[in-house]
Amino acid sequence: MLIYLLHLAALVAAADACAYGAFDATATFVGCPADIKPQVLYCIVDSRCKLLKTYNASALSLSASLDPATPARYQLTVSYPIQRVADEPGVKIDFQLRFENASIQQIDDLSAVNNLKTLYIYNNNKAALDIAHTKLPTSLHELTLCGTQLQALPDAARLTGLTYLNVFNNNITRLEHLDLRNVTTFSAGLNQISTFVNVSLGGGLAYFDLTNNRITEFVVDPATYDALRQTKTLSLDAIDVSSTCKSPNKVLPLNNHANVCVTPDSMLASATENSTALGGAAVAGIVVGAVVLLGLSLALLVQWRRRLASSSKESALDKTERTDSEHIVFNLDSLALLRLDHQSLEATKFVAEGAYGQVWLGTYEGTPVALKRLLPGAASQSAIASFVDEILLASKLESRYIVQLIGASWRIPAELQMVLEWMDGGDLRSVLEATDNTSFPWLEKVQLMLSVAEGLVYLHSMFVIHRDLKSRNVLVDTAKGAKLTDFGVSKEMTTETMTVGVGTYRWMAPEVLQENHYTTSADVYSFGILLSELCTHHIPYTDMHTERGNPLVDTAIINRVIQGTLQPTFGESSPAWVVGLANDCIALNADDRPNAIQVAHRIRQKTRE
Repeated sequence: MLIYLLHLAALVAAADACAYGAFDATATFVGCPADIKPQVLYCIVDSRCKLLKTYNASALSLSASLDPATPARYQLTVSYPIQRVADEPGVKIDFQLRFENASIQQIDDLSAVNNLKTLYIYNNNKAALDIAHTKLPTSLHELTLCGTQLQALPDAARLTGLTYLNVFNNNITRLEHLDLRNVTTFSAGLNQISTFVNVSLGGGLAYFDLTNNRITEFVVDPATYDALRQTKTLSLDAIDVSSTCKSPNKVLPLNNHANVCVTPDSMLASATENSTALGGAAVAGIVVGAVVLLGLSLALLVQWRRRLASSSKESALDKTERTDSEHIVFNLDSLALLRLDHQSLEATKFVAEGAYGQVWLGTYEGTPVALKRLLPGAASQSAIASFVDEILLASKLESRYIVQLIGASWRIPAELQMVLEWMDGGDLRSVLEATDNTSFPWLEKVQLMLSVAEGLVYLHSMFVIHRDLKSRNVLVDTAKGAKLTDFGVSKEMTTETMTVGVGTYRWMAPEVLQENHYTTSADVYSFGILLSELCTHHIPYTDMHTERGNPLVDTAIINRVIQGTLQPTFGESSPAWVVGLANDCIALNADDRPNAIQVAHRIRQKTRE
């Protein structure tokens, strides 16, 4: 018993002596064991400072930047369920730091590092990120904190250099007093934001997403209003600021369903004052602390440089770059039989841009084609690999109800593009927005329904689940009718792929929203939701409101769909048999839904009546 108690006491003492005792796994360079520190860039240690994992120079890989204007940089990817980021890696070049499979609860002071350009944390394994101790470096250009349960942004004064900010899917409630004039891409969708006030944006803004929030107060100055009006991609839900916009401010429209409150004068000065309003003592403390930390960091950096021979570092980087290039070549070799001469292709007109890619109208040997590309600057290893998978899957599909793949083209891997048949009518969502039941009669809609159903019959016969069926992914043509497209998240049916929930929430089946095992019936559910779009010409659930009259946000919709207490509207004038078919398709129990063959048969029977 005495021995056990002594052993327990020793363990407790060891834990107390460890600077990282509060967490099971901490990422640190300072805490790396002294004997290996000259050879490593980063360490993972446990609560007793026991080494769990190391990352050396060979872990650096060349990766494209998220900002199209920024060149590729070396990236360190930390794939481990760490809980704390105590300090930055011992990397001496400009780099990107990416955390995968993490459960980060705390990020400490990283302000001393001046070569960290990108910090990326996505889907934080449901762990809540506390930024109370966080100080980001002012050198940071790109920040992604998605799915971290974040409630507020880090210190606003340290975000002024950002060109890319993505805080999608968090618990943020307010965005205010921010100078983001350098940002070109901004995403804060699927939060709980009610207030967007005094956020300065610049003329370089190209992408802005604030969907799926609860905005009641949206106040910007004229310069920011102009930036929002001119941005290429503006994604906003309905916003009504009539009750919060006070004189001399004016209510002005941003788009057809969002009005914002615009001040008569610039708010930039007040943003700067709010972000830097610290007392003299606080400023002095910060300066002293920064000097001390910078001194420590420089000392560590000098020590690392002396001990780590530059020749071995260059050799490791050369080896990594060769491996990286070989991997891309290997991936693109699988497209060799699909490769088209890129000199025979010409992009003529920009058509659309989504979260991951662009579509252009072009010509191939004089014939109109659609060119699908990755977003500029987003051609990372994983993005290219996923794009290759999409092209290979499309190459296996041949049906009059599926948009046909013509081939693939590239000069270098980052410029890979998918060449598809051109559909001159655009996507069904755009058609529905531009028409009503008179100009788009049910006789035509039924033919479209049959084409979509036949497309599903074909896909399911090939053991493929579309997984993202919605009006945006149905293309129409004046001569060829309707066809299914966008197989970026489609997968062949395997045990692994059938437990990964992807797609767009409002069209997702309950079992997909719960991330459970699902089958082709998930596509049938999405087809039922698509029928509601044909009936109303509106996005599903846009007419649903809370008891207080506010539009339902996606989180509320998701919960009610899972519980089976919410269904989309179909409209009183819609054919009864269409509504009946739709209700069968969106049955809560997947086993109660018809399969695609049965759906197509029921529609075909109606076309013969």
